[in-house]
Amino acid sequence: MAELRWTARWISYGQHPTDDLGVYCFRRKFSLPDVSGSFPIKVSADQRYHLTLNGKRIGEGPQRGDLAHWFFEEYDLAHHLVAGENVLEAVVWSFGRYAPMAQHTHRLAFVLQGSGVSTPNGWKVRRCTDVQFDMLHGEVGPFYIDVGPGEIHTSDLLPSEDDWRNPNVVGHVLERGEFAGDSPWFLLPRTLPAMKLEEWHGSPLIVNRDTNERQVCETLVVHPGERALLDFGELHAGYPHFTFEGQPGTVVTINYGEALFDERGHKGDRNDVRNKRIQGYQDRFILKENGSSEHRFSTLWWRTFRYLQLQSDNPVRLSRIRVEKTGYPYSVESSFKGDDPWIEKIWDAGIRTAKLCAGETYFDCPYYEQLQYAGDTRIQILLHSFLSRDRRLQRNAVEQFSWSLLPSGLTQSRYPSRVQQVIPPFSLFWILMLMDQVLYDEVAPSDLVRNRAWASNILANFPDPSGSEPFWFFFDWLDTWPMGVPRNTLLKECTNMLLQAAQ
Repeated sequence: MAELRWTARWISYGQHPTDDLGVYCFRRKFSLPDVSGSFPIKVSADQRYHLTLNGKRIGEGPQRGDLAHWFFEEYDLAHHLVAGENVLEAVVWSFGRYAPMAQHTHRLAFVLQGSGVSTPNGWKVRRCTDVQFDMLHGEVGPFYIDVGPGEIHTSDLLPSEDDWRNPNVVGHVLERGEFAGDSPWFLLPRTLPAMKLEEWHGSPLIVNRDTNERQVCETLVVHPGERALLDFGELHAGYPHFTFEGQPGTVVTINYGEALFDERGHKGDRNDVRNKRIQGYQDRFILKENGSSEHRFSTLWWRTFRYLQLQSDNPVRLSRIRVEKTGYPYSVESSFKGDDPWIEKIWDAGIRTAKLCAGETYFDCPYYEQLQYAGDTRIQILLHSFLSRDRRLQRNAVEQFSWSLLPSGLTQSRYPSRVQQVIPPFSLFWILMLMDQVLYDEVAPSDLVRNRAWASNILANFPDPSGSEPFWFFFDWLDTWPMGVPRNTLLKECTNMLLQAAQ
């Protein structure tokens, strides 16, 4: 793809801070007499975007990083252009303070660089009033959950031309390493492949809560006061697409669950839903007059679920539901065979778990946090290295923890993360990740020197677990370890074992 020097400007909706929370559509109309040849563009946004050309999906992004390492994507529009008028549109949203913990942000902004279509010239913007955000939870359970807000969608009519306005110019574009000026985002090209988008070809089952029996869901009518439950058989990470039929003004609430909980807060057998309830996040869809009997909805950010619970304040028909699965394009090139038949089931469950916990970073879990913790990530990297020759996600993880290095010499325990958290043993896990990289990847001599310096600095400044410094020496969640910290001499033994491995 041809190299494009940044001449575009970051643009936004307005200057007031209240303009930075919500969903906005940026649009550029342009005409081409000839569509032969390539048409490269560069795109980025804060926080996220979906890009379409003439109504066809081009891509999503940006790859998750931090302000000092803000990614942009490159696309070639050649195969989607038409002779005559073309329309580029980017749906850009900012969750504001509701954003997932792993999502860094400065303010709502969008930038696109391309021949004759660079921001801001010719671009228009409107506020998408048919989408709002709120912290929606069916019930708050005994767990930590921080993957962003619930989405409230309404099926409004198409916007008029009066809804569009000229954008506010935010500032210049700077790639990482350039002279710092008026831009808080230091850009660098995307390092990961695009996330997969693939259709799920299964059918959810309607669950009878009293008998635990299931039947295929071809169509479903939900009445007020009911809590209809759908089972998708296994955990999915993806975009749910709903088609409802009902009277205008109807409010449909969707609860997402990776499992159901009993009265003691235990999951137990996840196939058995009797006397259990969903605890977790929600989305809400409001049916408004749109000139059609059907109301179609999807979410901006993907959801994780095995179970869906539907509630409505008026009778509503779910006439169609489909799932577009997403995640890292995780290829499995290895296999494992054993004499016992249960081994294959464990292998399949392990592969499915590894895929669900891999996106633009490794996740400790896709449902509750979507954060990249060094302790979890080191295991995921080892598994990924044995399963595939692809090393891009592993390199991304190793590099991102280097971005989190603190003056104390330690890394943050999870990164990217807007809130700083330090778990000293996790800095040692990162040293082991550097060592794993030498074994299973190609490392330049200059990088080896730098990595040794980082590791030496961590070891030289590693705190005493029994000292007075208030660090969280977490190792694992055990009932006998308060907050995951081993007791007394066992803490010292665990720390010394990890220190010896990291030497």
